[in-house]
Amino acid sequence: MKKLLILPLFLFSVQLLSQKPELMPPLGHTSAINAVAISADGLYVLTGGKDNTAMLWSRSGKLLKVLSGHENPIQAVSFARDGHMLTLEQSPDNPLLRIWSPTGELLKTLESQDKTLPFTYAQFHPDGQSVLAGHAGGKLQRIDWRNEGAVLQNYKGRNIDVFCIAVSQNGRRFLVGSGDGYASLYDINQSNPIAELDGHFAAPQGGFYNSVRSVALSADGQRLITGGSDNTTIIWDGNGQMLGKFTGHRDGVNAVAVSPDGLSFASGGNDMALFILEENGQVRQSGVVFNFNGLAFAPDGRHLVGVGLHRDAIIFDTKEGLRNIGALGSRSSAVTSVAFSPDGEYGLTGGSGSSIRLWPINSRDVQHFYNFSEYNTPVTFVPGKEAVLACEDYYPMQEWGFNLQPGPSYENADGNPVSVVAYAPDGRHIATGNRGGIINIWASNGRLLQQIEGHSSSIQALQFSPDSQRFITTSSGQQRGGQKSYDV
Repeated sequence: MKKLLILPLFLFSVQLLSQKPELMPPLGHTSAINAVAISADGLYVLTGGKDNTAMLWSRSGKLLKVLSGHENPIQAVSFARDGHMLTLEQSPDNPLLRIWSPTGELLKTLESQDKTLPFTYAQFHPDGQSVLAGHAGGKLQRIDWRNEGAVLQNYKGRNIDVFCIAVSQNGRRFLVGSGDGYASLYDINQSNPIAELDGHFAAPQGGFYNSVRSVALSADGQRLITGGSDNTTIIWDGNGQMLGKFTGHRDGVNAVAVSPDGLSFASGGNDMALFILEENGQVRQSGVVFNFNGLAFAPDGRHLVGVGLHRDAIIFDTKEGLRNIGALGSRSSAVTSVAFSPDGEYGLTGGSGSSIRLWPINSRDVQHFYNFSEYNTPVTFVPGKEAVLACEDYYPMQEWGFNLQPGPSYENADGNPVSVVAYAPDGRHIATGNRGGIINIWASNGRLLQQIEGHSSSIQALQFSPDSQRFITTSSGQQRGGQKSYDV
């Protein structure tokens, strides 16, 4: 990207905190996204969220259809080869399985025929005629959705809840993750598993914290990947033999995916890390900080979609350093902070959607930086560097390079949420204002130089003079002055 130039202009920064403005109607999920699937032709993406909706998107990121009517969060989504879609609710009672037409019309609503063993997971078989359904207690079936869920075949499970299912694109094999730390590989026509995959921490009592949380197969079913609550990701061959175990995650692995050629494996977890594992042993990590719930490779094997606790579905280019190239639903939250780079080449926004975005003025190649805050994220550019600085409520200030690599972080000085931030044009000082009316002055190396109790209410705007010698602040209240200026 073009290098920032330091011009004799001060950084224009506006912070908006007195209200939570929506710049446009919400577009996308309003809560965490639990599941994602990509159509066989790679033209469509289906997401399911905790907001009780599933959404159908074009590959370019246009929202095409909201699949509404669910009464509970979405646990699983799936495409059939002919474009039919599946959604499964997440409910402790009797979650409903719904089948939708390729255009998003509801065709069928099914519930488990045994009310004592409700659905826990489901995926389309590629033929589009049948569904592989997992139940509480390990019950596993292939059912005919067109015939009121009539059972086509029963499979021997592990007598413990089914957590996840993945089907090979040729439809011949499927892989099941269970609540006891085991995964089972099946031939679609055989009732008994052809291999039991034992490599994760196994616990007879089962449960979310002892489970295989995510599974995936290559197109031909000859490469398998499993992710577990034991923080490990394991790659297997088509016979169920372990090829390698990855232990780089610091928390449970919620999402895994395999490229269609079986040579690249994606692993995302609760530790907000995404890794690409190559069969040749190479490991790459994304700089995006994101709590992953689901991953899906596009048919081209190059693009990867990730979803998680934040509201966006993020698209990665796995061949260009795991570069983030876009998002689905990227306008679903308020923008509360805006800054322009000194050379005018970039805009920077922060807001309530847990996403910071870098906008090249002459390009649509928007860059996303992820944080933890659900409300206000003050942002600014770092003078003389291709980097941005973000303040995340009670969290430390964090510097991010344009290449998504994290830089220095600075601890919160007084425990109050930061409401505004500005860098002096000469790059020597950082000033922050918080919701308690306190101003903190920092050296660029992160050392706290001064605290000023300047206002009695939240500071809404802070800006340096062009010579970096003074700054001005504005607060939301009128007591003790709504606007003040200070020497550095």
